[in-house]
Amino acid sequence: MRLWRARTPPPPPTIYVGDYMHKLSRIRALDHDEDERQRREDKDYGKRLFGQTPVPLPRFLTGEKKRS
Repeated sequence: MRLWRARTPPPPPTIYVGDYMHKLSRIRALDHDEDERQRREDKDYGKRLFGQTPVPLPRFLTGEKKRS
């Protein structure tokens, strides 16, 4: 046998506190260890060499005469 009861009203909507910057302002900044920082060599890891533009050689290595 089932008893019919009045349904509970839905909970009130949450109150708007502010934008995300307001919420993030309460969080302390993270400390970064200098040994774990990304280095120049790490930034290029996984990139293909074929997609880079070639760097021209200096004139003294190519054997071209100076233009006057």
